[in-house]
Amino acid sequence: MLGSNFRDVGWPASGEIDIMEHVGKNPGVVHSALHTPSSYGNTQNTGKIEVPDFHDEFHIYETVWTPDSITFKVDGETFYTYNPSIKNFETWPFNDNFFIIINIAMGGNWGSDRQYETGGMRNGIDPNLNHARMEVDYIRVYKN
Repeated sequence: MLGSNFRDVGWPASGEIDIMEHVGKNPGVVHSALHTPSSYGNTQNTGKIEVPDFHDEFHIYETVWTPDSITFKVDGETFYTYNPSIKNFETWPFNDNFFIIINIAMGGNWGSDRQYETGGMRNGIDPNLNHARMEVDYIRVYKN
């Protein structure tokens, strides 16, 4: 999810909440992360959990976002909670509206697989990859 004010304040000042991410070179692990002015790029506010049957079964990826904390779960199991002791512009850009983004991102600094990189570029994707699929059963948003 991305802060709706990203055009006005830029990223990462708008904040970003990654409910779930897979990295192709390690697909059985689900990552969740928060990007803020104090943590972006080599993200520090992150957690991960193994989901070995991610490709055979649907799972519930959940984010519980309150005024005080953001908790990430898979199938009801909490694996990371972000609750900075000081909530300010640097650590907590999560007071405004956000919108949901669903995408398949390929390569890049995090997703690049060294065995396929060329010319020192972080572009490493298996050259035999000719399709990718993401199946989403549903998305629900609840508001207290």
